Formats: sequence, structure tokens, C-alpha cells
Amino acid sequence: MKPPMGARALVLLLLLPVGCHALLPLSTPEETNTPDTSATDTSATDTSTDTVIDTSLPIDNSTPQADLAPVDTTPKQDQGVLTWKVMSPSPGTSANFRDVWGMAGKLVVASSDGIWEHAAGTWTHPVTGKDFNAVRIDPNTGAGYAVGSFGAIYHHDNGTWVDTGSSGAHLSGVLVKGSSGIAVGSKATLKAGTSSSWTTVTSYPWPNNATLVCIWGVSTSDYWVGGYPPFWRYQNGQWLKGDFTASGTFNGMSGVGINEVYAVSTFGDIVRFDGAQWKKIHSVTNTTFYDIWARGSGDVFIVGTNGNIQHFNGASWTKMPVPSSTTKTILNGVWGTGTAVYAVGSSGTVLKLGP
Repeated sequence: MKPPMGARALVLLLLLPVGCHALLPLSTPEETNTPDTSATDTSATDTSTDTVIDTSLPIDNSTPQADLAPVDTTPKQDQGVLTWKVMSPSPGTSANFRDVWGMAGKLVVASSDGIWEHAAGTWTHPVTGKDFNAVRIDPNTGAGYAVGSFGAIYHHDNGTWVDTGSSGAHLSGVLVKGSSGIAVGSKATLKAGTSSSWTTVTSYPWPNNATLVCIWGVSTSDYWVGGYPPFWRYQNGQWLKGDFTASGTFNGMSGVGINEVYAVSTFGDIVRFDGAQWKKIHSVTNTTFYDIWARGSGDVFIVGTNGNIQHFNGASWTKMPVPSSTTKTILNGVWGTGTAVYAVGSSGTVLKLGP
């Protein structure tokens, strides 16, 4: 999803120096200058080129998929043979669609103009006038959160979106487990809470000017946070720093299990954590990637500028063709189910891959 900005107040996480394989024990980091990560798609021609770095890392299948729909574990057909199409009917808006998730026959989109939903062939607009960057819904409970500018947090409960209060930092990513959520944002912001009460965490390992953009995990006690600089893992009450150096901001993160996590960056890099270390596995020049979704091992989708959609089938990456009307579109979010995948982006764009 596309990153924004901000911060708030109070509660404490215990920091203990810990080491784990190539995860480094934490020391107090020095502040670093955060680069401008805003992206606009002004190129007349898509000049992106793929560079394969490494796809030989071992893949861990021991940890069950946590926050995704049930996955068919049979070998996957290369998704490149399917076709991305503009979803019909369209939502009929010029709003910037920034993130997409789903639940029980309903597609949910976080946008620059509130929350949009699609069900039974019809688009609705249950929340208007709010600027959202991310949305997540727990498939087991139906509970979810949408987060956005100026600390906006909306809670989904029994089919209704409820404002839990908006103040402080701009929020760009959220993790949802059961009724609990963890949100990240600009100015080193980390918030934790439930439907009625959210607290800003004031003790953390990253520099005070860090931009936190994405978060993924198997529980609220075991998760990864990414952005600039990357990466940190919270596990059993302790923080570990990922042993990875990058010059760009990581905008999106997704995983199959805690030992198979992927992230994408403003510089077109795709990296993977294999249980021991983060390592670059693919790179595309002249492209900013904003989001990634892992349907299962060897079945990963990423989206970015110039309508760029890439798919990993377990052996190689493929750039997927998109409708000609979307080759200049900035795609900000991607999510899917066992039968369909959706990508959303600028000017109310919604693409669908599948039957």
C-alpha cells in the first residue's frame, strides 16, 4: 500500500537484547534521514526491466497460513496464463484506491475518499470523506480495521464501520487478529488496541524519524514491521532487528508463515525472510512496488507503478499483462481468494484476475 505520515502517546514494550540466526541483537539505533518516498507515475513508456537475484532460498511450510483465506496446496498453474480485466461494474469514482481486502463475499477498499465495498455485483460507499491507507479483516471473526491520515482508525463490526477516534500520526499499515489490531505509521508510530481503545507505544527500537509503512504477522505477539529503515520483528515481548540494509522504503509485506515473509520496496526490490535472514530475490528497474500478497508458497503477487503486476510461481517471476487502459496506472494494493485476485489503484481502478 502507498505510504503517508505522523505520532501520539503512551504504553511500554520491554526491550531485551536477543539474537536469532541472522537477526541481530538490538542496540539503540541512531537517527537517519528518511527519504521522500512519494511516487508519481509520469513516465510515457514503461521502461521497467526484471533482474532475477535469487530464488533458491528454502521455503518453510511448517507454519500454517495465518491471516489469509484457506489455500489449495496443490501445485499452482502459472497465473500468467490468466487475464487481468477491469472489474465490472466499476465503482465510478476518481478516488485513489490504496488497499484492498475481503470477507464473506465482500470486497473492501480503503481509499482517499473513505471505504468502498463490493458485494453481489454492487458497489457501496459506507464511509465517505475520510482518507484511508490500509484495511485488514480477520477471516475467522469478520472483525477488521481501516487506518489512515491523522490517525484515523475505523473498526468493522457486524457489517458496520465505526469511528474509534482520529488523532496523531498518519497511519499506513495494520495487522488484525481476532478483535485486536496493531497499526504503524510515520514518525516512528506504533499503535495497539481493540475496537474501543487504542494506545500509542512510546518505547521502540527504531529511530524517532523512522517511517513505518507495513506490518505482517501470525499473531499480535509475533509480527514483522517494515518501512524505512527496515526491518524489525516483535516476538514474545522482545524486539529483533532484521539483518538487512536497504536504501529504499519498504511499502508492502505479506507471508505464508512467520518463516516465509516477503516485502517490496520503492526501488523495485523484492526481498524474502526464510526463517534466518532477509535476502533480495528479485528486482525490477524503474518501478516502485507498493504492495504484495502471498496466496501460498510459490504463489505471490506484487503491484506497483505503470500497472506493473508481477507473479512468482515458486520458480520464477513473470510480469503479467494488464488492460491497455491501466498501463500508466499506479497500483497500490493487491489481495485475493482461492479463485480470484484483485488489484486496486489510482482513479478508482479495480482489476480482477480469475473466472
